[in-house]
Amino acid sequence: MKFEDAKLLDHPLVARAFAVAEKWHRGQVRGTTSGRDAPYIRHPVRVAEILEATIEAYDPVLIAAGLTHDILEDVPEEQRAEAERDILEKLGPAVLKLVQEVTVDPALEGDVRRDFQETQIGQSSLNARRLKVADRLANLQSLTFDPPAHWNLSNIYKYYQSGVNLIHNADIKDPALVHLVDHTLEMADRAVFVAIRERVKQKGTSNKAWRGYPSSVDSYLRRAEQDIALKQKMISEDGQPIQHTSDLDALYADAALAQQELGAVITQLSTVVQCTPVVPPKLKQRDRAEEVIEKRFGGQAEKINDIARASVICNDMEDVRKVLLCLSKSYKIEQIYDRFKYPPMSCYRDMRLILRSDESHFCELQIHLDSFWKAKEFKGHAIYQRLRDLSSGGEMDSAQKKERRALYDESRALYKEAGAPHGFDKSKPESCVPESPDIVLERLGRYKEEYGNEGQTCHQNITIS
Repeated sequence: MKFEDAKLLDHPLVARAFAVAEKWHRGQVRGTTSGRDAPYIRHPVRVAEILEATIEAYDPVLIAAGLTHDILEDVPEEQRAEAERDILEKLGPAVLKLVQEVTVDPALEGDVRRDFQETQIGQSSLNARRLKVADRLANLQSLTFDPPAHWNLSNIYKYYQSGVNLIHNADIKDPALVHLVDHTLEMADRAVFVAIRERVKQKGTSNKAWRGYPSSVDSYLRRAEQDIALKQKMISEDGQPIQHTSDLDALYADAALAQQELGAVITQLSTVVQCTPVVPPKLKQRDRAEEVIEKRFGGQAEKINDIARASVICNDMEDVRKVLLCLSKSYKIEQIYDRFKYPPMSCYRDMRLILRSDESHFCELQIHLDSFWKAKEFKGHAIYQRLRDLSSGGEMDSAQKKERRALYDESRALYKEAGAPHGFDKSKPESCVPESPDIVLERLGRYKEEYGNEGQTCHQNITIS
C-alpha cells in the first residue's frame, strides 16, 4: 500500500505518521468473515480519513495521531518504549501525548475493556474524543459488513451497544462528524438486526436461547419476529418475492425511500470492500415499468422489483465474493440470479440480487465486473437497446431475425473478450433461475478452483478492539 492510497492531504507530518504506522503495523492483518485478511494499516488510514473529512479545521496533529493511534496497543510490551520514542522523535510530543491518551491497557479485555472505554472518554480532551469516535466509527463500518472471523453474535451485539454508549458519552459537536455518527450507527443497527433475525429463525426467542445477552436485546427479538412474519406474507406460493401493494403510485413512493437506503448501504460498503457504488439519479422510468408489468408480469404490478435499483462494480471475482458475503451480513437478501454462472443470451455476466429494504420494499442490486461494465458502456448497451426495440415491435420479418442473430453474435463476442481475464472464456448461454443466498455463497466459496484466483498470505492477526 502506498501513501497516495491514503487520500489524505499532502502534509509532511501526516506523511511521516503514515510511514511510522506502516512500519509498526507491518505484517499485521485483520482476519474477517469474508476471508479478505486486510492489511491492518487500512484501519488507521480509515480513521485518519474520517478525521480529515469531518473536522472543519484541518489539524495535522490530530490526523497524524489517527494514523498512529493503535501502535502502542498492538506492539509487544517489550517494544512499547521503542515505539513511543519513534513517535516522539518523528512526530513530536503533541502527537505522542494524543496517542497515549487514547491507548487502552491491552490487559483489559471483554466487558471490562468496553466499560472502561465508555467511562474514560468523557474525561478525555476534545481531540482525544474526536479520535476515539473516529476509531469507533471505522470499526463499526467494518463490523457492519465484515466482522472478525472469530466473533460470535454476542461479541458483535455488545460491541455495537458499547459503541453507541461511547459515542454518546463523547458528546461530539462537530456537525460533519455527528452526521457520520448517525449514518454509521443506522447501518450498524441494521447489521445487528439481520444477524439477530437469522439466529431467531434458528433458535427462537426463548430465554434459554438468549442467555448471557443484555436485556436490551429483547427489542431486537420482537422486531425479528415481526419481520419474519411479514416476509412470509410477501413471498408467493411459487417462492417469488411480491410487493405489498399493486398500486404503482405507492410502489414508486416506497421505491424512492428504498433507493436512498440502498445507495447509503453500498456507499458505506465501498469503504470496507474495494468496489465502486453506482446509484442512478432517478428511479426506473415509469413507462418502462408499465411495459415490464404488462408484458412480463401480465399486469401484476406487485411482481416488479427493480423500480429502485443500484449497482456495485468489482475488479475481480474475489471482490464479488466479498461484496456478496458482506451484504449478507447487513441486508435482507431474498434471492440471487447468478448470471456469472448462468449467463443470458447476450452472455453479459453479472449477479442480480433481490433485496428487501427496511420498509419492506423489494429492490434490485446488480454486482458487475469492471471489464463487463466497460464493454457494456462502450458498445454493449447500444446492442441491448436495439435487441429490445426488435423484440417490442411484434412479429419479426426475416431481415429482422437475421439482424437479431447478428446482434447476439456481436454481443457474445464482446462479452467473451471481457470475461476472458476472469476465466469466462465460454460463451454458451444457460437458463438462470433465482437461488437462495446460501446456495450462491457456497458456490462462490469455491471461487479459487472455479476462477483460479490466488489466496492472500496471512500474517499477525489483529482484531477490533
